Amino acid sequence: MKNLLSLYILALLALTSCNKASKPTTIKGQVRTFGTEEAIRRGPVRVQIVERQATGCFGCGTRYHVVAQVWSDDNGNFRLSHNLYEDLEYYLAVNDEELLNDKKYIAPSHSSIERSERRIRQIGGAVKMNYYLTAYGWVKFHFYSPNPQPGDIYWYSVGGGGYEEFPNAVDAYRIWDFGGNIEYTIYYGYKRNGQYINFESKVTPTAFDTLDYEVTF
Repeated sequence: MKNLLSLYILALLALTSCNKASKPTTIKGQVRTFGTEEAIRRGPVRVQIVERQATGCFGCGTRYHVVAQVWSDDNGNFRLSHNLYEDLEYYLAVNDEELLNDKKYIAPSHSSIERSERRIRQIGGAVKMNYYLTAYGWVKFHFYSPNPQPGDIYWYSVGGGGYEEFPNAVDAYRIWDFGGNIEYTIYYGYKRNGQYINFESKVTPTAFDTLDYEVTF
């Protein structure tokens, strides 16, 4: 048991000794609405520097340790300072807890932390870096079948579990929320006489706005 403990301590010391000297790093920037260069349209958010850490067990995934955080001002401006290491991996993040029930912005997912544009690549000195937060955008769909036939089945899918079918004919409106200023693929089609006819279309909802979109089968 003592031998195992000694080996663990030696391994831990070996890992920590691999880190180069830390460098004082200051990140200045603004939290902005994704797809624009405009400040966020809400109150302050907590901006963070997180360090990517392996959990140490196979299949356990990755954890992110907050090494520094600060509240932005009302215009989304922030300034973060911390000593960072060149051989460690850091990302700029926001605290998603304050955004879970937000009506304007989508809370960032855990998997989105490691987006390439959120990685802090300059270690040491002054760094200019903005954080882009995705706002909601809505699409008001009009699904319409101009020449229906008995037995037709019409359907559409907007992704994320958004799917619906209409028997015989359709003339209906639906509103779905998306991430604003992002292009999405909408799938739709119908079944007639045992044959499937499928289509797809691109749609880009605007942040904070509702886009009217006609889908004709």
